Amino acid sequence: MSTAYRLFAALGGVALFAASGWALTSFVPSLRRKPALLRFAWSYLLGGAFTGTSLYALSHWGGVELRRGTILPVLLLPLVTAAWLLRKAPRSTPSPRPASSRTARAAVALAALSGAFVSAAVLADALSGVQCGFDARMTWNAHAGFVRAARTVDAPVLLDAGTYLHNPKYPLLLPVLQVAVQ
Repeated sequence: MSTAYRLFAALGGVALFAASGWALTSFVPSLRRKPALLRFAWSYLLGGAFTGTSLYALSHWGGVELRRGTILPVLLLPLVTAAWLLRKAPRSTPSPRPASSRTARAAVALAALSGAFVSAAVLADALSGVQCGFDARMTWNAHAGFVRAARTVDAPVLLDAGTYLHNPKYPLLLPVLQVAVQ
């Protein structure tokens, strides 16, 4: 698999979670009023949390298999709901924001630039060595493989007391998100 394809797939996963989360931020007035970049950060976190917990609950309590036909509706549910509610909502004019000082704008720009640089470095490191980290090799990737093979968070190998697992009580949120992106 080429690096360009891996980069496209990774960014596609980020876009799916962020789009779902962007719709979720439209339900929270304090997040809806935030600047676009800050709202995007919240949308990625909310999208990942919503998708992971929803898929876990559907799989664990509902017995639903984790496959494309389950994952895509979970990702699209906030988008469809937000579009439907936005269609019925009255239009409001945004309140003017107070002007900030030049020093405050420079500090925000410097913080955003620093954050973008650090995020790009972490992303490049993650894409170049997916299997290299201790947690990834010992828990995340192994658990994601078990969940993907069984198509459920209740994979038999995770429930078998006779099977040795490193850190068997590790929460499955990240492996479920890995399966969703795959």
